Amino acid sequence: RKKLLHSRNLDSFSPIAFILAGPTAMLTRLKSLAFASLRRRIEAYYCLEGLDEEERKAYIEQQLAVAGGKHPIFPPDILTMIFEHSKGVPSTITRLCTNCLLDALSKKK
Repeated sequence: RKKLLHSRNLDSFSPIAFILAGPTAMLTRLKSLAFASLRRRIEAYYCLEGLDEEERKAYIEQQLAVAGGKHPIFPPDILTMIFEHSKGVPSTITRLCTNCLLDALSKKK
């Protein structure tokens, strides 16, 4: 049996805080009875929203520039599909763009 020990103030000189970060599914798990003790110690919750359309476009352009891209690579219809499927999550945007590029490479387009 594993136990998590937690104290916000170990002493007056060195307070300690834990930050839990993870997917939204983690919140569902924390709501279960098994995590009731931990949940009582959580003082704040914050969920990040996905990037909006302008931020998504800027993110893709920045990632392409870092990789050495000098001009737009994705046509507008592909960008629209990437925006719809990613829901603004940067890691999903990156994965979808990478898959598009690998697919084009395999077809020599």
